[in-house]
Amino acid sequence: MPLKGRQRSKLQKAATAALQQKRWSTKPPIYPLTLDPETLRHLQELQEEHERLMERKREIERHEREAQRLRGLITDIQRQERERKKTKERHERRIERYRKECKSLEDEIARLDAHDRRMPSRIQHAVQEALKRSSDPEWVGVPH
Repeated sequence: MPLKGRQRSKLQKAATAALQQKRWSTKPPIYPLTLDPETLRHLQELQEEHERLMERKREIERHEREAQRLRGLITDIQRQERERKKTKERHERRIERYRKECKSLEDEIARLDAHDRRMPSRIQHAVQEALKRSSDPEWVGVPH
């Protein structure tokens, strides 16, 4: 079973390092390729095309982010408009309720005013009746 970490001895570590060094030294070296001018020009054209495509991709992504932001703003504005409309309807219902309540209170005040206007004549009539009774000998001493 292979040992790991601190369990590995210095000898094992040295042996592993030697094997790796040997393996690395047996790999062939990588030499830069020499390209003919036509291939080099074609490669440069491909790189330029790639750069143009990448720039176009970044532009499309930027436009997509902007469109998403605008869609979010439109959604927010629509939501605010709906809330404003609901609030307006709620206020209109409340105002209508208050108007009805005011109308019923005005009707009640008018009824009470009419009653109060009739009251002095009723009092006056009652006083006259009382005076009449008190002056009439038939009514004297009769409990009312």
